[in-house]
Amino acid sequence: MTVNKFFAGTVMALVLVLSTMGFGSADTLLAKADGSWSGSGWFRNGIDTPKEAARCRYKNQVSSSGDKLTISGKCTAAGRTFKTTGTIDFSGSGGRFTGGWSNPRGPGTISLVGQQSGSKITFTFRAREETTSQYLAHRSIWTISSSKLRLVGSVKNPDTGKYSDLSVMEFSR
Repeated sequence: MTVNKFFAGTVMALVLVLSTMGFGSADTLLAKADGSWSGSGWFRNGIDTPKEAARCRYKNQVSSSGDKLTISGKCTAAGRTFKTTGTIDFSGSGGRFTGGWSNPRGPGTISLVGQQSGSKITFTFRAREETTSQYLAHRSIWTISSSKLRLVGSVKNPDTGKYSDLSVMEFSR
């Protein structure tokens, strides 16, 4: 698991959780998602590797129709900086989200699907493991409470079939 894959997962999850804050609802929470967010926490490059500290900053923009969120930002860890961009669309039925995120390791886009349940959103995507070239299942669970966001990013271990945490990030305005 590379550092860049961690950042891709973190950013994709941030886009999803921010987009769930008001799409399709009668309130104006989505409008509150516009603006700047920053966060810190830890990540691992792999299931059995040590934790590393990380910081991220993002700028969000909600479309005038309120059904699309665009985000751009950067993350830093151990002197490395990664820029990321992406968009998320709300389907309007059942709290479902789809989108794509730029791959910070190089060309290409990672597709993702999310599902909202109350104050949480769980999204899934598949990403290629650089060391083995194997595609692995990833899951990110976000919890939303007022002006804070919490992300737990995990990868499904192909040997055990269980998810192992690769990152925990806390975001605020």
